[in-house]
Amino acid sequence: LLFISVMGSLHALFPDTVLVKFIDDLTVIVPVYRRGSSHAAEEDHNIRSWTNKVGLTLNVEKSKCLVFKKSATHVLIHLPDVEFVETHRILGVLWSDNLDWSPHFKTVSRTFSSRLHCLRILKGFLNANDLWNVYKCLLLPLLEYCSPLFIGMPKRICDRLEKLQRRAHSIICGRDCTCKNIEALSTRRLARGYAVLIQMLSPSHPLNNLLPP
Repeated sequence: LLFISVMGSLHALFPDTVLVKFIDDLTVIVPVYRRGSSHAAEEDHNIRSWTNKVGLTLNVEKSKCLVFKKSATHVLIHLPDVEFVETHRILGVLWSDNLDWSPHFKTVSRTFSSRLHCLRILKGFLNANDLWNVYKCLLLPLLEYCSPLFIGMPKRICDRLEKLQRRAHSIICGRDCTCKNIEALSTRRLARGYAVLIQMLSPSHPLNNLLPP
């Protein structure tokens, strides 16, 4: 509680800067204007000054700058000791500078494929019902983490995720199985997205201002 109260004292210098705080993790969202200028350097200096004032230490090695841009326009941002990257993981989601989700789901696919081996081993000891429980606890969360964020992603990525789920189904029930124990990921993703949309209708929801009139 003491740490949270200290983090609450950090405020942005400019009204169009957004600070996203999660425990001791801070994401600073700063707009880049048409000529490539930005208040990023001023906000960076503000954060460094604040850490010195409250007695905290900024982990420069973990601090990264990711610039989202539509074209090859040069962006005039200079941050001392901060590495500029093309991809960066924020709370479990791998963001890329061109907002392409392919790098994120390549990582998801690798992790999912490695965990499929657990299903193959456990198949010799567990029945199908228990294997489905293992799948829902150990593998399905990989495919559905932050799923409302990915509504509208390219069909090729959607198809890749569905194929991964079918591989798990084949291991649990066999290739010729026609059971209804598995639901399309796209259907579940839309349902969760709709639930988030309903929550956003509340004026107190932090994403309410993103809704169109």
